[in-house]
Amino acid sequence: MPDPILIDTFSRLAMALGIGFLVGVERGWRHREGRRMEHARLACAPMPSLG
Repeated sequence: MPDPILIDTFSRLAMALGIGFLVGVERGWRHREGRRMEHARLACAPMPSLG
């Protein structure tokens, strides 16, 4: 039978890695959306001078 302390340690490690992964994905998504808005601003900036 596996050691309960070992099981507890690995379950805590798995939980911490899962939370870290979710936080990292969220940060990456925000960074990606911010860059997308910057590109939209840069693409739309010259339009008033065209017309």
